[in-house]
Amino acid sequence: MKKVLKLLGIFIGAIVAIFLIALGVIYYLSNQDLNATHDIDPVALEIPQPDSAMLALGEHLANVRACTACHGANLGGEVMIDNFAMGTIAASNLTSGEGGIADTYTDEDWVRAVRHAVAPDGRPLKIMPSQEFIHLGRQDLAALIAYVKQVPPVDWTAPEARVGPMARALYVLTPGFPLLEHSKIDNTIPLKDAPVPEVSVKYGEYMAVSCYGCHGSDLAGAAAGPPGTPPSSNLTKLQSWNEEQFIRAVREGIRPTGDTLHAFMPRWTAATDTEVGAVYAYLRSLEPIEKEQ
Repeated sequence: MKKVLKLLGIFIGAIVAIFLIALGVIYYLSNQDLNATHDIDPVALEIPQPDSAMLALGEHLANVRACTACHGANLGGEVMIDNFAMGTIAASNLTSGEGGIADTYTDEDWVRAVRHAVAPDGRPLKIMPSQEFIHLGRQDLAALIAYVKQVPPVDWTAPEARVGPMARALYVLTPGFPLLEHSKIDNTIPLKDAPVPEVSVKYGEYMAVSCYGCHGSDLAGAAAGPPGTPPSSNLTKLQSWNEEQFIRAVREGIRPTGDTLHAFMPRWTAATDTEVGAVYAYLRSLEPIEKEQ
């Protein structure tokens, strides 16, 4: 009996040792990226004194490109994650209020943060979906930044960021986990003019970039996501959906079967008919991708 207990103790001790070693490796690898600094020289972007049309476009983009989904309807910042396993991660207060960043950011700083997910001091921003924003056209990027710079001040200071063990493990072990986007995107993508907003495959491709964060850059779905959320759908396999069904799904969250989409899927109520129609046209143009999740 003593021999059995001794062997059991050795086995348990070995399991604990392996777990601690794996945890140490995960912390070491994640800390390397979390504490890295990046020297980004952002592209030059002229942001003129905005008129009402430019501000209206910027406000629309802040909604349709989901800035308000993370930073709040007033862009004053919100806590997105707060638990031991995942950590404490908040979206910044983008306004000029107490705790906000607007008064300290230059135009270059805004471009660096939006397109590259890097703070002015070179630190990587956490859960900043720059893989979507780096594709924004010149006019849209200027309008978005111009709008954010003049929103009413909100007094709110984000809590100190802490990345928990689960978030670290997902980042190291799951390539698609969106903790640090800077190192996962092509930061050399040039700044181009935005395409003409019309119901076309080209404009649909431009708008569908907003789906990359959850559905992957190939739009074929992704398994990586916050705990408790299902794998994202394969958008290349919507050939059986008509446009009315697609519109109902993205705006109301109702599938053609009548089932409700998971609450994590944002309802695209801010998008115009042209934007939704263009995305539908683009998705229907794609060759279906077979992908296991």
